[in-house]
Amino acid sequence: MNLIAQFDRSAFEPETNEPVELELPLKLPKGFQTIQFPEVNHRQISFDKTVVYPLPEKLRQSVEKCLRDSIDAESLDFEKELTKHARERGCAAFRWKSNVEYPMLIDYLPPVTVELMQQAGSTRVTKKSTDLANRNLAFFARYSKAYCGWLVSQSEYWKDVDSLLETGVMQDGTSICAIPPVSVPKDMRVEADSDTAASIVVIHEFYAKWRLKNLATMDWPIILQPLLTPTTPYTSNSPQGTINPVYPDIFPIDGDGILSNILNDAAQSNDAPQLSSWRTIISRDSRLKKRVDSFARRFEFQHYWRVLNGRYPNELAKSVNALDLCFAEYFDVSADTIRSDRRALDCVINRPLSMC
Repeated sequence: MNLIAQFDRSAFEPETNEPVELELPLKLPKGFQTIQFPEVNHRQISFDKTVVYPLPEKLRQSVEKCLRDSIDAESLDFEKELTKHARERGCAAFRWKSNVEYPMLIDYLPPVTVELMQQAGSTRVTKKSTDLANRNLAFFARYSKAYCGWLVSQSEYWKDVDSLLETGVMQDGTSICAIPPVSVPKDMRVEADSDTAASIVVIHEFYAKWRLKNLATMDWPIILQPLLTPTTPYTSNSPQGTINPVYPDIFPIDGDGILSNILNDAAQSNDAPQLSSWRTIISRDSRLKKRVDSFARRFEFQHYWRVLNGRYPNELAKSVNALDLCFAEYFDVSADTIRSDRRALDCVINRPLSMC
């Protein structure tokens, strides 16, 4: 029995599974790689064989301004329609005719509000609690994105990804991204044949090594997040009335006090040499924390650099300086900063995006 075929994807895939339809006058631009948009007719583009990444609106505008001499008007119109369509569906990409959600690369997420928390089932919600939630979310979102930026700059990480890609497509053709995340309780998993089970063990070891929950796509890691919750069905062995803290060791532990000292000592006791340089950056007394925002920017930069160069390799081959200026405008930094980012990301910046 194949685990992937039996596992319910609904918890990990968007609720909307309708075909992605882009109405006329949208047409496939000249020179567009057919691998990106494999099925085209007069009514729609079906994204069912690969992952398609739209640009954020602000970046799309910078592309239109800085690269109009390199990318033809038809292609720029296409990018505009694709971005508009993604924003209307509230997603970061398209795969298998479905939305791919990835909050770290969506620039229009709403803040937490009283109404939103009530809709989620909270009964005791105040303005103070939503303000606290937004501050906490902003803190962890900042370090999550920065960790991803550090992660994609590690050649060891990409070697592991390449090893997974060799076994990442199961016999039924299902992507590695559909494999249940580490956090799924064992009693919710179904039986798997020996080959599939062995592959899943390898994938979960990869997740554990790099502190991932799973993957949104092969180029979008979803990292473990802190969790501080009362006893739940997932922690049924804990006594009633206790709090179960889960705090991944890739997040900083600041401040003094008994609890922070205990957490810091526990995190440092984890033997993870592959994370040593990141831990140095986020350590309690580190002066390197100012680099956190640079790593966050680099994660976003390398992804959209690869998107644009993957879609328009010939057009952008002689427009590197213009592309540097485009990203400099988007991130509100100098072109020299963008060039420095490219050098720091040499192990990934020219890597083609995966199809899954």
